Amino acid sequence: HDKVILLSRCAGTNLLQAYLYKYERPTGYADLEKILFICGNMYGADFAEALFSGTLKINSEAAYRWLKSYDIADFIGEDMAYYLHAVLDMLEQTYADRALFAVVNMLYGKIKDRGLSRILKLFHGITPGFVAFVYEHYDEYKNYIFQEPGDTEKYAYAISKFDEFHDIQLRTEDMLKELDAADVKTNIFAYYGDQTYPLMPSASLASDRVSSVADQTFGATASTVTGALSCDYINSRIALGLGGYISPDRQIDASTGLYPDTTWFIKNGRHQFYGYGGAFDRLFFDIARQTDATVRSDPRYPQFLNFNETENGYDSEIIPAREHNDNDIDWAAIDNDRRHGILNFFRMLFVLFKNLLSGVVRV
Repeated sequence: HDKVILLSRCAGTNLLQAYLYKYERPTGYADLEKILFICGNMYGADFAEALFSGTLKINSEAAYRWLKSYDIADFIGEDMAYYLHAVLDMLEQTYADRALFAVVNMLYGKIKDRGLSRILKLFHGITPGFVAFVYEHYDEYKNYIFQEPGDTEKYAYAISKFDEFHDIQLRTEDMLKELDAADVKTNIFAYYGDQTYPLMPSASLASDRVSSVADQTFGATASTVTGALSCDYINSRIALGLGGYISPDRQIDASTGLYPDTTWFIKNGRHQFYGYGGAFDRLFFDIARQTDATVRSDPRYPQFLNFNETENGYDSEIIPAREHNDNDIDWAAIDNDRRHGILNFFRMLFVLFKNLLSGVVRV
């Protein structure tokens, strides 16, 4: 083959950024036909930014949803999961969790410079793959991780390499324009339907649990996981002739991304899903082999898709998304638990005492 197609996923998207700049750019991208970014971290990953730059701040509402939406029964059993969720509901409705997380945030502020930065430096803080996830807070990252006397001299070589890659990140959009001029196609696949780790205020925005929609797509707009884009916003996009880029669930506006016509959004795709049951492999292969593929060129793959996961995994499929998909996380049910937190807690106590009494009677 005279030209190749390069596919990248997760941290591989950062490797692709560096490879393109260092090896393909000097040749005018002559070897490339197409590049694919899949659930990428081209502009960092918010949770890693917060952790490695010392800007972590727990979002209490996101923390509640995160703890409620993860299936912990497999780890602690159905009964213990029920008891724990009831306690969480009570803490959330009474706002006690906000007080708890405020204390955690305060303690974090006390220890982050006294020991946590040293621990992070020893474990992943100077690992290139993790540093590549830091973009917006890169200067804070360097000041935080390398704050001890002599650090800048001791780690001078590593810092120079981190600076080099960060400079590539800053030049990525210019490089993509050069790829366009060289007739190299760019396809982007973003996953969403969940929130990310609750370590920063932006944790409630739609993401794939790791990367936000905006970071995966060079700027597409997303609502929170529990909400939707406002009617005023949607009407303004429709007035500009851009209503076709709004997702059926009204959570995504693809038009603000760098490649609105070659960016696909897969709801209920999690960051760790790739080729699961062949559904993702088929999608990427079918789009990659179409030289001029767009979100309108293949009726099987419109811009907004849904990952329909089956129980055994191997029959899973990617199908056109609807306003409501069968496997969407029921955020409304979680919010309902929040509103009835105190009642749920006393129901749990009743069940707990009933089970204890039954156990005593049997003995």
